[in-house]
Amino acid sequence: VKRLFLVCEGPQGLVVIDQHAADERVRFHRLRTSHRQRAIKVQNLLFPERVECSEAEAALVQEHHDALLALGLECSLLGPTTVAVASVPALLH
Repeated sequence: VKRLFLVCEGPQGLVVIDQHAADERVRFHRLRTSHRQRAIKVQNLLFPERVECSEAEAALVQEHHDALLALGLECSLLGPTTVAVASVPALLH
């Protein structure tokens, strides 16, 4: 339907699938599997992406730095409300 949804027939009748949600679900499953196997491939960014957030969110990034790094997210604080993201999981390119 207008390149957004797939309309399919299933054993219990009509099934409508949101393609974007399905793609996100597949990527999440792959990321979770990679994390469990400790095999997350990382894509370094040519230039770190600056993200503006609240001071509380920036504090969470600092507090959970190691957990984010284990997920393939290399983040560092540039200021009280600015986070630089230097790498992301390759699955999320």
